Amino acid sequence: LEQAATKGEPWLFLASFFAPHAPFLADPRDKDRFKGLNLSLGKSFNAVSDNQPDHLKRRSLRDFDKMLTAKRMMMESSYSMDRQIGRMLDVLESTNQLANTIIIYL
Repeated sequence: LEQAATKGEPWLFLASFFAPHAPFLADPRDKDRFKGLNLSLGKSFNAVSDNQPDHLKRRSLRDFDKMLTAKRMMMESSYSMDRQIGRMLDVLESTNQLANTIIIYL
């Protein structure tokens, strides 16, 4: 990224992150970062109502503890991803390219 940003030519940089999707691979520094945080899965967790589509009514209920663990792991991997995005923005700023860059998040 630094080499491309300092060449003075048009360039494209694509960074693709798997986070926040399973298997939720976080940087080791971020493992258990949110362990003590009191998380909620919301009032609709495992709720079934008459106006839901049939496929949702038929689904098996999900394990609350497993879902909380997955949510924490998703947050950890997202935190790691955010750190990497910050590193890229720092390079763009230090090479005076930030104001000349279009950043698209998908």
